[in-house]
Amino acid sequence: MLFTEKMDLQVHNRFLERRGRLKSCMAHAGMKERSQADSCALTGFPSDGYLEGLDADVRTALEFLYAWMPVSDVMMYPAEMYLDFARRGVWLRKNRSQVAALPADFFGEYVLFHRVNNEEIRPCRELFGEQLDRRLYEGTEKPQTEEERALEINRWAAENGTYHSDDIRTISAEAFYSRGYGRCGEESVFVVNAMRAAGVPARQVYAPWWAHTDDNHAWVEVWVSGRWQFLGACEPQSVLNQGWFNRASSRTMLVRSRAYTKGAFLEDEDIIGTDGCVTECNQTARYREVRKIQVQVAKEVIASGQAGRKPDVSGQSVPAQSVSARSLTEKKTGQAEKAVVVELQVYNEGSWKTLARKKTDEDGQLSFSAGDGMLRIHPLSSALRDAFLQAGSGDAEVMLAAEGGSPDSPNPGSDYDEGWQQIEYAAPSEKPVFYPQADAGQRKADSAFLERAAEIRNARTKDWEAAGTAFLRTASGTPEQELARKTVLSSLSEKDLTDCREEIVRRHLSAVLENGFGEKCSDPEVFGLRIGNEVLSSWFEEVSAFLGKERIAYFAAHPEEIRDFVNSHVHEQPQEDFEELLMTPGAALRSGVCNQPSREVLAVAVARVCGIPARIREDDGTAEYRVSGSRSEKGAPSVQAEYLPFDRSRRETSCLTLRTDDEADVKYETTWGLTRLSDKGEPDQFLSLKDNWNHGRMDIPLVPGRYCLVTAQRLPNGNAHVLEYHIRAEADKKVDIRLKIQQIRPEEMFVSVDMPPLHLREDNGEAVRQQNGKKRLYIWLAPGQEPTEHILNEMLDNEESYERIAPAISLITDIPAQKEQRLVRKVTDRFPSIQCCYAEEPSEREMLMRSFYLDPGQLPFIFVTDRSGHGIFSAGGYQVGTGRLLIQIMNL
Repeated sequence: MLFTEKMDLQVHNRFLERRGRLKSCMAHAGMKERSQADSCALTGFPSDGYLEGLDADVRTALEFLYAWMPVSDVMMYPAEMYLDFARRGVWLRKNRSQVAALPADFFGEYVLFHRVNNEEIRPCRELFGEQLDRRLYEGTEKPQTEEERALEINRWAAENGTYHSDDIRTISAEAFYSRGYGRCGEESVFVVNAMRAAGVPARQVYAPWWAHTDDNHAWVEVWVSGRWQFLGACEPQSVLNQGWFNRASSRTMLVRSRAYTKGAFLEDEDIIGTDGCVTECNQTARYREVRKIQVQVAKEVIASGQAGRKPDVSGQSVPAQSVSARSLTEKKTGQAEKAVVVELQVYNEGSWKTLARKKTDEDGQLSFSAGDGMLRIHPLSSALRDAFLQAGSGDAEVMLAAEGGSPDSPNPGSDYDEGWQQIEYAAPSEKPVFYPQADAGQRKADSAFLERAAEIRNARTKDWEAAGTAFLRTASGTPEQELARKTVLSSLSEKDLTDCREEIVRRHLSAVLENGFGEKCSDPEVFGLRIGNEVLSSWFEEVSAFLGKERIAYFAAHPEEIRDFVNSHVHEQPQEDFEELLMTPGAALRSGVCNQPSREVLAVAVARVCGIPARIREDDGTAEYRVSGSRSEKGAPSVQAEYLPFDRSRRETSCLTLRTDDEADVKYETTWGLTRLSDKGEPDQFLSLKDNWNHGRMDIPLVPGRYCLVTAQRLPNGNAHVLEYHIRAEADKKVDIRLKIQQIRPEEMFVSVDMPPLHLREDNGEAVRQQNGKKRLYIWLAPGQEPTEHILNEMLDNEESYERIAPAISLITDIPAQKEQRLVRKVTDRFPSIQCCYAEEPSEREMLMRSFYLDPGQLPFIFVTDRSGHGIFSAGGYQVGTGRLLIQIMNL
């Protein structure tokens, strides 16, 4: 047996119970029973006949996956897809003693289970497992201990993949392996799959949002020597519990992991909340000291039974209803809801970002552990007002007061200027949990390995091209087919071009051409394969078959009816799914279940099948269609094209005009952001905008409602000067606001950082001595690149000022030859007292930049040390005025 006799029976019974429960949803959508022959050719639960043909343990493993997987996984992928995970899990349980010794529920969650995060699912475990078996268990130098095996798997991962910034869609572990790169979330999905394929229990952990700097990060935890330990995905080191993010995680507010099953192992976890069928676990204490925070809803609100209320569109208060996956308040039969969902938020990238959602008990209480920075407590209830927990050590209590009441923890905002409210955001302090570190010899060996790994990886992936992309680039046909092929190709993102499958592309092209839309084959909003961030699928033929010719003809003449059709055919079952997954249009129609973002994708798919140009609106994810005749002569949408949302309540009939005196100082998601505030007890929505300034003015169309405009300046110590402006946008009216950004004083730029080792050499090869006793400015250059050119030109433009401080300046290059670059040579000729040196170990730059919480890819890297050699200022990249700021700092 795979688990235990008792658990095998429990798995089978849960599988049957869940299959029966979801059948009603499929029947609602008109899905008919399928025969055994096609039960796995399509998606959905495998039939009894299919299961009976499997090995008993593989069947149990497959039933376990189906018993716990999100409903999106049930409907989007065939059973054959999951056989890869089931077969490898069974083989490990039978052939690896350390896997056989794991508790059954723990094995199921952290070795067998297929899903890690919100990635696409493709078979990979047997592929990875075969390679890792040879590496770990064959030869004379095979690793001997659990720790050595985990470290070696990460080395294998580094030989096959590395970091590269990309869009937010998460590719499969197999696609990451094939192309050899991805975001940190994709790196960690890949490494978790590799660990599980080798029998090492693993999970992804992540800081949803940093509190001391913008952005976030994900990495990996492995179960080694009877406890969870961590490592950087595809960033191998000689010891566990080390990564570039150690210092960053020591300043985090919250670190989370996910669990998809409900085993006894959860009894040992600090559960922070749930997201549909997913349990969110708090892992922060493994990375930093934490404090216990208690939240209490005001007694008078609990007594009134209005804690969970939300207003209707007329503004009158009504009891909360569970109407969507994002409607997080609940109602008991015959009673007003006393519990409320609370969001825990920090400032990041121009808005208040949610770390976690947690529900109070019926007494209005909840507790959690977090870092010691400022925290915004945001209740999803119109009856309660926000509260701010101030930064500080020690346990803390927060009272959520009634809207309009007097809170015990008031909003720290103060009047700033002309309607702007000022909030001095305080980031967490650095309170690390210390782990043994690699010694100098191990660090040098790690650096040498990374160089070899890069060579291996680049040699394997340099000629990679996805099969679907190759087909689109090279296939031939009639002029109409050629034009359609080019249109489909243009609709795909850069990431799509690295992982799209030929079968999907072929079926899509065949379906759109068969529908007789030849005159629209140049229009990507009809012929395009990509809609939103969903998994690419052959949705066109699936939706066409479901609709039938009569419906297609009707919707072509009445596009405004598509929303009602979608709402009548699919509904939400948030407890069965994971909110971050997008269901494909065909799967949504077959199952009758999907979340709201998936409904928007489905509406666009239905419209395109009917020949109606449609798209997902970039700013808020709303589905909209192009008004007939609103296009250019070539068929593509014109600049002045008019679009209408399928949901008429989402029409952007209001306008916000922003003004600024200096466009160069404002950057969306860095120094400003705009959030739509919910009036429905749902999460607020941060708008995906782009800086589109024209002579200091930017016009933003808005859906009528309430908004929060934020500007901020992040300080080097992680704190931020935050300004808020609350806006009510009304239909057919404009709002005109001048952006206010609080300026940073030079003395606020200073920090105190213990500098890691930095080994520099002069042209003659002699080591550069550390010059304590004087303040010193270092500029690590990327000669020839635009940001470096800017700072060097600014030095030349301020010749007199830089002449005075030149003896205290060091220009650093990776290799000696770079100092001969034209502009570098011009600067050193102009300022002969500037020291020019090169890095003995260029890899030290990454660790140094991480010490200042900077992105290692942002060059030039500028830092200043004080008289004792401590880092007191840093900057990555270039912003207008950096050169002048450096003059001020050096003269203070």
